Amino acid sequence: MKEWNKFIKTIDFDKINNIQEQVKDKNLEEGIRVFSFMKQYSDKLVSLIPELKNYKKSYSTYPLQAQWSKDNGFRIGFYYGENYTTSTQINITIGASWGGAIFIKDKEDLIFSNKKFLKKLKHKYPKFEFDKNTKTIFAKLFSNEIAKEKNLIKYMKSLCKILKDTLKSTKTNTQNYLLLSGRTGAGKTDILIAYANLYPKTTLIYSQESSKKTLQKRGLKKGIKVVTQDTFDIDKIDKYDTLCIDYIELFNKEYITNLIKKLMQLDIRIVAVSQMKSRSYEINNVFKM
Repeated sequence: MKEWNKFIKTIDFDKINNIQEQVKDKNLEEGIRVFSFMKQYSDKLVSLIPELKNYKKSYSTYPLQAQWSKDNGFRIGFYYGENYTTSTQINITIGASWGGAIFIKDKEDLIFSNKKFLKKLKHKYPKFEFDKNTKTIFAKLFSNEIAKEKNLIKYMKSLCKILKDTLKSTKTNTQNYLLLSGRTGAGKTDILIAYANLYPKTTLIYSQESSKKTLQKRGLKKGIKVVTQDTFDIDKIDKYDTLCIDYIELFNKEYITNLIKKLMQLDIRIVAVSQMKSRSYEINNVFKM
């Protein structure tokens, strides 16, 4: 602990904050000195926070390298996926154009797309800053300082817990779906209507095939809301427990694939109707990502 706390007192933030791209000067020397220490310390951080052993590490480039950006500054990142740039990350950054921070970057939109989960996080971590525009959760922002080791560990543990719960929630929700596949006239929509009628207050039907009036003639209860692609709003989906889609082949393939991907990250059950190919009996499994 003394090693980290002693070192951060020596940081010259005036020099750190004035580092320029492709400029080798005293400012850069200070930046490299601080960043070298942070990289070495990241190994100790993993030993202090066992949860970090489950993640891979990534480091920012240097200002003399073409890929370096002042927006990124000097960064140590932890991520779970195959590629840092596309994975949701936990980062420690200093010397960026906007300052520095200890934060989660929600690259995959796993957190901010799940309104119910996000609401719980905001309640549990009231002092954290949740930036919807950049999809970032800041545990601590700073400009001319950096957290002492005790607080650094506390923030990092909290972010690890958030990311762990996020991945757990995503894994659980990807199993919360039902695909009704069959040939024309097999009764798929009737099954969907029967399911919706069981939970009329918490079910939304998204239909491109039939109007609300047509579905009601087939037995749908009057209180159940029916929307089309023109009236569907994913931002209001958290009002419902179940979304029934009738049927997926009537939507643009790219649109429905992206929509299903987003829905599978939410705390909602998905019941989708799909047309089975009559000759090959091939099933269009839109849930298979």
